Amino acid sequence: MTKVGITGASGHIGGVLCEMLLAKGYEIGILSYKSKVDLDVPQDFGSITDKKVLNDFVAKYDYIIHMAADISVDGSSKEAMWQTNVVGSDLLAQACFDNKIKRLVHCSSIAAIEQFPLDQAIDETRSLVNETSLATAYGKSKAEAERRVLAWVEKGLDAVIVAPTSVLGPQDRKPSVLGQSLLDIYHNRLPALVGGGQDWVDVRDIAEGTIAALERGRKGEKYLLGSEFFTIQELALMIGDIYKKKVPTLVLPFWLARLGVPFEQIKTKISGKPNGFTQEALTALKYGNTKISHQKASDELGYKPRPVREALKDAIDWLLEFHEKK
Repeated sequence: MTKVGITGASGHIGGVLCEMLLAKGYEIGILSYKSKVDLDVPQDFGSITDKKVLNDFVAKYDYIIHMAADISVDGSSKEAMWQTNVVGSDLLAQACFDNKIKRLVHCSSIAAIEQFPLDQAIDETRSLVNETSLATAYGKSKAEAERRVLAWVEKGLDAVIVAPTSVLGPQDRKPSVLGQSLLDIYHNRLPALVGGGQDWVDVRDIAEGTIAALERGRKGEKYLLGSEFFTIQELALMIGDIYKKKVPTLVLPFWLARLGVPFEQIKTKISGKPNGFTQEALTALKYGNTKISHQKASDELGYKPRPVREALKDAIDWLLEFHEKK
């Protein structure tokens, strides 16, 4: 039986991916920093930047899927994010190379790709962001992680990169910042929305695309895993239409939204709930490219993402059931 080791299994994508791999007959094991995953599979614990931990883990498997990442959007933990996303990815790729792993699938992000020019479609040929780019610290760290992995490919490592767009869908257990925002929109708890938007994709489609990359991707290639672009206002209106509920419709101009960030951060500290209302998050929404192509993944991996409306309904149904009806 094919053995697959997975990092980041406690995350939204990682959790769905693990269940899907098991359903497809793979034998899996997990590396986590602290979080025990509710699956009856081997689980190792340790830092993604610890060489011995990584070598001991990688040596047990035929393939590795790297999902672990620090996705902070508050700009306050850049060094910790760099260590996890860049140094950790580099060390893991080295461990895969040293242990002659059959394939590493590295999960990057649309945030690692240069969004400008906004009027031109993004595909896998678009350059990665750099230090001078108008991009988040997260995006810059994921771009450098890609460069590190590709450097190991040049040395002979078989690695494939997948780059999801913004994730939504069921099994958002924490919930994520987006999941909490969707609940707030559903309950009409927000006085206003922010402008801009993202390309959104269902977590199950990302998991399927990742497994397809493991099985059929080409060495050294990257595959964008997205679906459809919608603004935050359009998502809210879609929620209102699906559930026949009143939802927020007022959209703040970006300059006014940015003035409110410090107050939202105070609310976050008091409530302890995740909050994506940060300067970096606003920048990502404002400059989200509306034309992101997943044609390469469709052609080479058989990738067929479901409509965002379906993903949105399944996400909220699951959030309501899991977080509010216990």
